Amino acid sequence: MPTGQIRIEGRGFVSEPAYDGQQQHGYSLIAEGFYRRRSEAGFVFTLAPHIRFDEGYSDPLQGDLREFSLFYREDNWSIRIGIGQVRWGASDVFSLIDVINQTDRIHIGEETEKLGQPMIEVSLAPGMGVLDLYVLPFFREQSFPGRRGRLRPRLLIETDNAIYETSSTSRGPDVAARYSHTIGSLDYGLHVFSGRGRTPYLISSSNLPDMLQPMFANEEETLVPFYENIVQVGLDAQWAIREWLWKLEAMYRDGFIDRYYAGIGGFEYAIQLPSVQQRDLRLVAEYAYDQRGKSVTSQTIFDNDLFLGVRLTTGNLAGSSLRGGLTYDLDHGEQVATLRYSRRLGDQNSFSLEGWFLFRPHQDSLLYELRRDHFVRLVWTRYLP
Repeated sequence: MPTGQIRIEGRGFVSEPAYDGQQQHGYSLIAEGFYRRRSEAGFVFTLAPHIRFDEGYSDPLQGDLREFSLFYREDNWSIRIGIGQVRWGASDVFSLIDVINQTDRIHIGEETEKLGQPMIEVSLAPGMGVLDLYVLPFFREQSFPGRRGRLRPRLLIETDNAIYETSSTSRGPDVAARYSHTIGSLDYGLHVFSGRGRTPYLISSSNLPDMLQPMFANEEETLVPFYENIVQVGLDAQWAIREWLWKLEAMYRDGFIDRYYAGIGGFEYAIQLPSVQQRDLRLVAEYAYDQRGKSVTSQTIFDNDLFLGVRLTTGNLAGSSLRGGLTYDLDHGEQVATLRYSRRLGDQNSFSLEGWFLFRPHQDSLLYELRRDHFVRLVWTRYLP
C-alpha cells in the first residue's frame, strides 16, 4: 500500500543577511511518497519520489526519485537495478566515507539527505560476511543555494557550468565495492571507490585557466564547481560493549588536487533513567581529523574538531526526542551549536524545532561567510494515508 508524507518548513534567521539579495526568512513545501510491491516471482519493486518547493533557490521547484528500483534475492546473492540509496559510515555527526549518493544541499542544515543514485548493485554472501559490488553509470552534481538563499558563500556558485577533470565518455562509470562482516559485537566494513568525487572544489571564476575564461567573461565573479576523479579506500566500524558504542571511520583519498587521509573516532554512552516511562539518555563524543587542515585546497570544515552532545528519547506514544551538541574547532576556537526537539502528534502528525548557531567565527574558516546565518526551523509533518 502506498504511503507518504507532506512537510511544511519555516525558517527564521536571527541576523540580517550578510549579502545583497538574501532572504530574511524562508519556507519550504515537501512531498514524499513510498511504494513497495513484491511479485509472485520474488521481485521487489520500490518507488520513492521526492518533490520540494523552496523559494531560496534559483530553481525553486526540485524533484527527485530517491528510489526507483527492482530487487531480487536468492539464498546467497541479490541484485538491485535502478535508482537507490546506499549509506556507509558509523558516525552520526560527521559524514566522511559516505560516497555513493550525492548530498542534497537543498535541505538546509540536513547533511543526511541524499539524492537517488542510478546503480547496479550485486551482493554476495558466501557465508562469511557480505561483499557488495556497485556500478554507478550516471553522476549527479550538487545543488547549491541561489542569490536569495542563506548558508552560502559570498560569491554565487555556478550550478550550470561545472567543470570535470575528464568527460563521462573517457572516464566511464564509477565503481565501488564494500566488504562487511560481524564478529560478536563488532561490525566493520572495508571499501574502495573509484570515480568522480561527490564534493566539488569551488574555484573562483577569475582564477580559471585562460581557455575557460570566455565561459564567464561577461558575468560577475562566481565560484565554479570542479569535480575531480578520486580513488578512495577506507573502513568503518562499530563495537558495542555494554553501555558503550565505539565508532570509527577512516579513509585515504587520492585525487587530482589532493592526496590525504582523514578519520573520525568517538563513542556513545547509554544511561537508563529511572522513570515510569522508558527513557534513553546517550552521551556522544566524536573527534574529526583531516590531514589537509586549513590549507588553500581544503574544502572541509571538520579538520581538527571535537563534538560533544546529548540525546534523549522517550518510549511514550508521542515518541519525543531531544538532541543537542557543540562542535568545537581545536585550532581557532570556532563553535557550532545545534539543537533539535521532535514529537509525534497523534498517529498522522509530528513536529520538530531545530536551531543552528555559530559562535566565534574565524576569518580563515570556511564557516566565516556563514557568520550571520544562525537560524531556527519549525517543521510540521503529515503522514499519509
